[in-house]
Amino acid sequence: MSQGMGQGGMSQDGLHGGLPPAGARPEELLAWIAGYAAELNTGAGPLRRIAITSGATAVEVEWATPEQAAPAPAAGDRAAAADPRAWQPGAPHPNGAAPAPPPAPPPAGPPAAQQAAPNGDTPAGPVPDAAAEDAVVISAPMVGTFYRAPEPGAPPYVEVGDMVEPGQQIGIIEAMKLMNPILAEQAGRVGEILVGDGTPVEYGQPLIVLRPGDTQ
Repeated sequence: MSQGMGQGGMSQDGLHGGLPPAGARPEELLAWIAGYAAELNTGAGPLRRIAITSGATAVEVEWATPEQAAPAPAAGDRAAAADPRAWQPGAPHPNGAAPAPPPAPPPAGPPAAQQAAPNGDTPAGPVPDAAAEDAVVISAPMVGTFYRAPEPGAPPYVEVGDMVEPGQQIGIIEAMKLMNPILAEQAGRVGEILVGDGTPVEYGQPLIVLRPGDTQ
């Protein structure tokens, strides 16, 4: 039996009491190899390779160096680590810092106009500025369903352009099976109808715009 190269390519003949006896059993041969490897590890350099030949049988074991064992970073990884501009919000920072949350979307602006009623009776327009337009807005005094007419198929209480008097009924809000009349508090001309017939409304939602100054 012959031994191969150990640390730095130097021959290790004579270590561990020389060669194992000829005709050694497999377990004896394995024990000799283990002791031989332990002696090699006590040398000046790291154990890289062992080659053992016994008759027609040859065994060779080689260990990679630390430089060979550690994979080199890919070119893209090196570029991302070197250039912080490659870092995306929400991803791990190349310097190991905690990921920053992505920027919040800008708040949505107020709706330009209320949606039209499903039956399309009255197109809805933007909510008017009562102070700027010298207008009076009649708002819903409760939550419920707004009806423009006293019953299905009947003419609506008011249309755009109609003159109304104080106390005149301009619609109905149904709440908990009760029909609640909606009355104008002052005289004026109907400038806009903001809610369609049969539309659910919230408390304080604008229903109709009156223009008190337009009484001609």
